[in-house]
Amino acid sequence: MAGGTIDVHIDVTMTGALDELIRIEGRPESQIVSVALKFMLGLSPSARRALFALDDLSTPEERDLATSVIGRAVLKAYEALLDSRAAAKRA
Repeated sequence: MAGGTIDVHIDVTMTGALDELIRIEGRPESQIVSVALKFMLGLSPSARRALFALDDLSTPEERDLATSVIGRAVLKAYEALLDSRAAAKRA
């Protein structure tokens, strides 16, 4: 598949949150959904299973905690990437 379009069904709460994210980030809905899907597809099978389990079993507070931990990990990975590129330019 060279590219394509998919339909996604989300609840009213997610629709409002997505609309807010679109407004804040100034990015199209398709880009936001594409990045999220690309991230999930890149996870290991066990990480995906854990993500589905969190979605099925966790309370909103527990989900917020997991999201916070994942967010910090993404920021650390981004910082490491930037540091690595800066070091390569200096070398």
